[in-house]
Amino acid sequence: MKLGRTLYHLIRADVLERTRRYSFLVTVVATVYLGYLVSEGTLGVHLGGYRGLRNSAWVGMMMALCGVTFVSLAGFYVVKSAVERDRQTGVGQILAGTPISKMLYLAGKTLSNFVVLGVIMVVLAIAAIVLLFGARTFASYAIEVAWWKELGQFHTWLSMLAYSFAPTTAATLVAFAALWIAHARALKFAGTGLSEHKLYARISTLVLLL
Repeated sequence: MKLGRTLYHLIRADVLERTRRYSFLVTVVATVYLGYLVSEGTLGVHLGGYRGLRNSAWVGMMMALCGVTFVSLAGFYVVKSAVERDRQTGVGQILAGTPISKMLYLAGKTLSNFVVLGVIMVVLAIAAIVLLFGARTFASYAIEVAWWKELGQFHTWLSMLAYSFAPTTAATLVAFAALWIAHARALKFAGTGLSEHKLYARISTLVLLL
C-alpha cells in the first residue's frame, strides 16, 4: 500500500511538472491543429489519387496513423530529459535522500511518460470526434453567416442567435448554482465539506455542470 502511494505521488508530481510547461501547451495546440488537418483531408493517406470516404472509420484510421507518427516525433521532446531535469532543478538530490529505490523512481518516470503521451492522444481523439460530428454544424453556421451578410442583416442574425441561446444558458447556470449549493449544504450537514475532498469536489462540480 505504501509502495503504491509513493509511486502514485511520483507519477502525479512528474505529470504536473510536465503539463505546466509551455512545450506541452504548444504540443496540445499542434495536436488539435493536426486533428483539423486530418479531418478536412489535407493530411492523410492517398493511394494513387484515391482516398477513403470521410466517415468515422476512415477519419479514425487517419487519426491513429498521424497520431502515432506525431506522438513519436513531437511527444519525444516533451518527455525526454526527465532524469536530467531532476538533476538540474535539485529534485534528484532531494529524492536521493529519501528511501525511494532506483527501480521505483524509474517506474514513476516511465509511467508518467505514458500518462503525458496518453493525454496528448486523448486530446487528438476528442478533436477528431468534435471535428467529425461538428463539421456539418460548423458548415451550416458558416452558410448562415454568409447569407445574412449578403442581406446586410448580420446584426439581426446575431440578435436571433443571442435570443435563442440566452434563456437556455441562464436556466442552466441557475440550475447549476441551485444544485451545487444544495450539494454543498448536504455535505456540511453530514459533517464534511468540499474543501476537504478536492478531487471529489472537482468531479462533482463537473458532473453537476454537465
